[in-house]
Amino acid sequence: MYLFSLLLTITLTFCEPYRNNIIIVAESQIGVKEVTTNWSPKIAEYLDSCNVYVPAPWCVSFIGWVYKRLKLNTPLSCAWSPSWNTTDTRIDKENWQPGDIGTLYYPSKGRIGHGFIIKQGDKKNAITIEGNTNIEGSPEGDRVMVRIRPWTTIYTVNNWVGDKIHKVKSGDTLYSIARKYKTTIDKLIELNSLSDKIIKVNQILIIECGKTKK
Repeated sequence: MYLFSLLLTITLTFCEPYRNNIIIVAESQIGVKEVTTNWSPKIAEYLDSCNVYVPAPWCVSFIGWVYKRLKLNTPLSCAWSPSWNTTDTRIDKENWQPGDIGTLYYPSKGRIGHGFIIKQGDKKNAITIEGNTNIEGSPEGDRVMVRIRPWTTIYTVNNWVGDKIHKVKSGDTLYSIARKYKTTIDKLIELNSLSDKIIKVNQILIIECGKTKK
């Protein structure tokens, strides 16, 4: 409980309502369990959302179900965990945001074999919401639950929400950042609630919030 209280000090939201809602929908499923291996009425919904109609590993189908309920983009093969790691969506771990997708790589499989939603984190650990997992962290567990994973064990972080952020560097100004991303100073001020128009080195600025499917 103490570790969780420490992690709760980390900012939860950037682009509302996209990221808040990802966490809300994912958390609503905590406690869902298999009745038989890889199957229950609710897990069948997760798999069905990714066009899988038989019992199968469902960690990323759970993610697909959450994202599709919010009309957010998903990979075409959203039941296949490696498909959540793409060049276009992969970001530096230090730039993670709530609602991003984390992956694990399994040398025994020679590929990514598990995916989850990142809820919160600090410099050492991420709090995740995961399907098809268990307390032991087995590759194929039997439930949806919250877990704590060291960042060092997370293979990639992927931003499927479609927003953009910028970490302020020495010499950056609102003008230079707006010009770099082809936006306006007024938009940066609005998205980041910069009432004093002051930015600081290492500050994370929102450039653009996520886009839903048309």
